[in-house]
Parts: sequence; structure tokens; C-alpha cells
Amino acid sequence: MWQNWRPTMKRLARSVLGVAAPTILLALVIGGTAGTWLFAAVSPLVPGALIVIGAGGQVRTRRLVAIALALTLSLEAGMLGILGLDRLGDGAAVWLGLPAGTLLMLVALGLVPLVLIPWAHAALFDDASARANDPTDRRQP
Repeated sequence: MWQNWRPTMKRLARSVLGVAAPTILLALVIGGTAGTWLFAAVSPLVPGALIVIGAGGQVRTRRLVAIALALTLSLEAGMLGILGLDRLGDGAAVWLGLPAGTLLMLVALGLVPLVLIPWAHAALFDDASARANDPTDRRQP
């Protein structure tokens, strides 16, 4: 059943990119507070859409959806959370010796995607994806 969703997911991802790219450019042109919030709301959609578009035929669809959503939600929470903390004020709240916005940026925009993306790359592919008769397999017999 999930295999039938793949073309639909790829079309949806292409649509997301088609809308996100001009919206990000618009946000950069607008500038100011509105442009910053628009950029923060739209730009995290791009990596998840690229993952869906770039996934080959050997990828398990359920895992693909889960990983693309986890990455997108992590980036979205980080971007909007940082802007939300910035609006709270003085930055006096300190966690682990860092201001709250800095810690959120390091964890949500740095650590989580840094761990999630390599794990996703390894977890998405079946064990049988590299076959002995695969011409792209460069291993020596």
C-alpha cells in the first residue's frame, strides 16, 4: 500500500519546493520582522522535500516519511523556537551556561539534524540494495 504513495509524495515534495523557493526569496526581499518569520516558517520545509525527491527505489516508504517529517519538524521547531525566545526579551534565562536561544539553536538546528541525517541515510536503504551484479558496486571480488 505504501509503495503506491511514492509518486504522490514526490509530486507533493516538488510542489513544496516550487512554493518554498519563491517564498524564501520573497522573505529575503521583504526583510524585517515579517520576512524573518516567513523565512523561518518556510525554509525548514526544503530539506525534507529534498529527501523525498532524492530517495531511490530501494527506500522503504514508511521510513522515508518518518525521517523527512522528523527532520522538518525538528528544523521548524528550532527556527520558530529561536524567534519566539528572541521575542521574550532579555535572554537572561541561561541553560548550561548558554542563553536559551543559543542552546536551542545548537540542539534543534545543529545536533539533531547532524545525528538524524546520517542515521536516516543508513536506515532508509534495504540490505539488498547493493547486489553483486550491481554495476555501481565498486567492491573487488
